Amino acid sequence: MTKVQNPIIGRAQGQSGGQVFSTAYGKNIMRSRPFSYRDANSQAQIVRRTIISTLAAALSGIKLALHSLFESLPTDMSPYSKLMQQLLKAFPAGSTIETPNTNNVLIGHGTYSPPTYEARYMSNAKVMEITWIAATLDPNIPQNQIAECLIINLTRGTAFLGKTEDIPSTGLASFELPYGSTDDDSFLVAFGFTFPALGCEFTKSVKRCISF
Repeated sequence: MTKVQNPIIGRAQGQSGGQVFSTAYGKNIMRSRPFSYRDANSQAQIVRRTIISTLAAALSGIKLALHSLFESLPTDMSPYSKLMQQLLKAFPAGSTIETPNTNNVLIGHGTYSPPTYEARYMSNAKVMEITWIAATLDPNIPQNQIAECLIINLTRGTAFLGKTEDIPSTGLASFELPYGSTDDDSFLVAFGFTFPALGCEFTKSVKRCISF
């Protein structure tokens, strides 16, 4: 049944037959509703849904901080949705949540070229250690930028996004792991540099490239 909320401006909600009425951004929206559908439950589709739900669960806990990965806000979607779109490129057809293909995958957005680095899980210290060779970095990266890393625990669907005080010339930075991580978990790591941001200001940063 459709209910008219305001006879003057004509807003309605509910459904009538195959049509659903709602309001979005102050405008009336009418959508068609299918009378029947077939649930997609092939093995490949189940795996794909697992990948998407795991990434979504991980990013939901750090959603408010994701703007720091972008030099400017994406214009076509939210930072959360844009990052999800970028991360899914690491999971082409045939991948599982445990077997991402991270070759040439970039996330975030920045002015400078992404760094080449190595990520090592240090089980004794329960941290992710990132190393890079300063001489191989984009020479235009300002030396007062600091290291920033996104770590996604693919086993538990959690994530950590944090910065250190390490600058490009140091060649080494260590980052906390997502809460509850263990030695047997699988991780996805993306690393780059950024200016220390004040509040929600956006500053020139390096694109993050994914490893693991």
